[in-house]
Amino acid sequence: MKPIFLVLLVATSAYAAPSVTINQYSDNEIPRDIDDGKASSVISRAWDYVDDTDKSIAILNVQEILKDMASQGDYASQASAVAQTAGIIAHLSAGIPGDACAAANVINSYTDGVRSGNFAGFRQSLGPFFGHVGQNLNLINQLVINPGQLRYSVGPALGCAGGGRIYDFEAAWDAILASSDSGFLNEEYCIVKRLYNSRNSQSNNIAAYITAHLLPPVAQVFHQSAGSITDLLRGVGNGNDATGLVANAQRYIAQAASQVHV
Repeated sequence: MKPIFLVLLVATSAYAAPSVTINQYSDNEIPRDIDDGKASSVISRAWDYVDDTDKSIAILNVQEILKDMASQGDYASQASAVAQTAGIIAHLSAGIPGDACAAANVINSYTDGVRSGNFAGFRQSLGPFFGHVGQNLNLINQLVINPGQLRYSVGPALGCAGGGRIYDFEAAWDAILASSDSGFLNEEYCIVKRLYNSRNSQSNNIAAYITAHLLPPVAQVFHQSAGSITDLLRGVGNGNDATGLVANAQRYIAQAASQVHV
């Protein structure tokens, strides 16, 4: 399988960005500790903390795709599976869903940039989006240390028209699918579209998060910080208070996001 993520992405279709460059860290700056064959086990144990009654059939299908992706031998597939799992579990953790405004803004500003060649709006949207991601990571840890309180908690929300349900889904996925020939992405597209079209706000939020996550520049940020996210999920899966691991993942995500140049 070819890697899902590219450091340099050059337009291959009308929907791909003209040029997206993402700086790489040296090996000693980014944790890359996803052991071969272990990522699937890590995300499976983290999923155990989510009540099955909170998972729709579509979510269960995504869960199985991510487990299969995490079992692949390449780092890119494992990193994507780990980061997507963390985001989905976070969205399922709060008893009252927040919104997908930050994700929708990233998606729309990226697809607008692809059309116009001006990615200024996209760059501005990254801060709120990754801030939203960081807030959500706290929810994952609450599954372990205070699960009862989560029932009454509200997920992070920025507030926008439609709660983040309005964005250019097809154009975003055209860019995503053009960036890789992975069969997993084709499977995800079909399921995420069902979540996007759902009347359920939590399903809509997860669809927006997955779509935003897989946009090539955003995916590279998670690729760079996947080691720290793996540590977090491993800690949660072991039933430990992962407060320190949450802070570490937030730091690495913010650091990688600051290196995106479009």
